[in-house]
Amino acid sequence: MIKSIFGVTKEPFNRSELSLLPQQKQIIEIIKIHSQQGGFSVIIGNPGVGKSVLREHIEDLDKERDITVVSCSRTLHTYLNILKQLAESFKIDVPTKNIENELIQNAFNHIRERKTLYILIDEAHLLDMQVLRKLRLLFERFPKKHSLVLFGQRDLLYYLSMNVNQDIKSRITYSANIIRLNDDDMERYIVKELEAVRMGINSFDQAATELIHTFIAR
Repeated sequence: MIKSIFGVTKEPFNRSELSLLPQQKQIIEIIKIHSQQGGFSVIIGNPGVGKSVLREHIEDLDKERDITVVSCSRTLHTYLNILKQLAESFKIDVPTKNIENELIQNAFNHIRERKTLYILIDEAHLLDMQVLRKLRLLFERFPKKHSLVLFGQRDLLYYLSMNVNQDIKSRITYSANIIRLNDDDMERYIVKELEAVRMGINSFDQAATELIHTFIAR
């Protein structure tokens, strides 16, 4: 609709082409670095600050030949379901009783093929700590070239800070809190997106601009 109304050939803020904001770029680069030594990253932030955009960009890395990405949603937060998603990603079909050993073996096979493994868990603040504890113990048996990345709200850090969960928290190699852009930075980003498709900043009124704020910070 935007293209037909404003007579442009390209839409601003197109999800398939949306670039990372500076803080998101920094986070993803650090996650990549930590993936070379068995990274365990925790990315937190309130709803609407850009965690989903960051996760989607990491998921897109799966298109590269030397990277495998497994992304788990909150509906699959049981330990067994997460293992099944890993098995599906590795294209293995084994009985449940053998799945952990097979995953470890296939992880080493991936490394021999010079691949890096990313395991993403969304809405991790809803994840049972016992499940996370079992995952940590499993991934300690994986080769170093992998990265477990948890995305969640601030409750996640609260749970991890409890004394009973110190064994998990102590293994975290990187954590980041995504914050919402201030109004000036957001306006500069909107102007940049509009200019990229040859639209002026006066194309939208204040209400439309506020809607864009919400959309691109999802």
